[in-house]
Parts: sequence; C-alpha cells; structure tokens
Amino acid sequence: MAESAIVELWDSNEIISVDEAKEWQDIKKIIKRFGDWVITDYGMESLALYYPIKASRLWEGEPSYGWVRQVSKKRWMQTEEQKANFKACLNEARIYHKLPMPRWQQAKPLPVIEKRVRIERPKSAYKPKMTVSMRDRFLILKRDGYRCKLCGRTTKDGVKLHIDHIVARSKGGTSEHNNLHTLCEECNLGKGTLDL
Repeated sequence: MAESAIVELWDSNEIISVDEAKEWQDIKKIIKRFGDWVITDYGMESLALYYPIKASRLWEGEPSYGWVRQVSKKRWMQTEEQKANFKACLNEARIYHKLPMPRWQQAKPLPVIEKRVRIERPKSAYKPKMTVSMRDRFLILKRDGYRCKLCGRTTKDGVKLHIDHIVARSKGGTSEHNNLHTLCEECNLGKGTLDL
C-alpha cells in the first residue's frame, strides 16, 4: 500500500498535504514515514500534531513508563493503527540514530562455566581395583579352610570371618589372591594396617 500524501491534523481534523505538514512543522527532511509519524534528523516527529521527540530522548522513561505508554494515553492517539505506527517509528528511530541500548535492556552476560578436564594418571601411578568380589571372598574362605589364619577359630566357635589384606591397601597392597587371607573379626580389628 502506498503512503498517503495527505495528513489529517489531530487537533482540528483539517486535512493537509505532507509538504504542507513539513513546512508547518519546520521539518527539513523525512528519513522514513510511519503513518503520521516520521523519523527526522532531529529524532522523531508527528506530521499531524506538533510533538517532536529529540533523538537523545528516544529511550527515556523505559521500561516502566516509556514513550509508547505515555503517548498511548493522549486523547489524540485513538486508534490501534496510530499506536502501532508510533511504536514502529520509535523502534526504527532508535536504530536509525544508533542509540546505545540502555543497561536495563541489555542481555546479562552468561556465567562462565569452566570446562572440567579429566586428568589421566600415568601408568606407573595406576592402582588396580581395591574391592574384593563375593566370588573371590568365597574362594579365599575355601582356600583357608573357613578358619582364621592367626587364631584358628571358625564360625562354629561363634566368630565372624573377614577377608583381610596381608599388605594393607593404604600401603599399596592389592586385592589379588596372594595378598588376601581369612581372619576372624577380633584378629582383623586388632591387626589394623600392620603387616604380618
């Protein structure tokens, strides 16, 4: 749809040409037109009513009570089309005049998340699995005749049997069969991390 070459003045309902409106408003150059609103070198202005907005004030009052809300309450801003034209002109004028976006509208920077890096141990520092499987427990108990290697007691004597590391894990001992033996609870707790 082509832009209309006429303007209806809001305060008197008089119809004039765009050239007459430019002369009446003392507008030298129209950059872009949105209905009765135009972007000019000054900022943004209305052709239908004397209502200039200086470029440096285009972000004024945002976000709580900005230009769109303020002008929408004027008695001469009656239709949704007038409000839409004003809003479009305002947004384009902000871009045209290259105004920096105010702090409240700028996106907040995302927090920096450090990338976690898995550190591989050198082969010399590799420690084998420390837990003893249920199968290995059974095999050690069977090998040791279901009796404590220190005191000789069995479960028939009312003791609880443990699988113990001959060389303690804290001292570099492994969970291989040749480093495991059967001890009763008393002997195992008494031995602690001592080597036999």
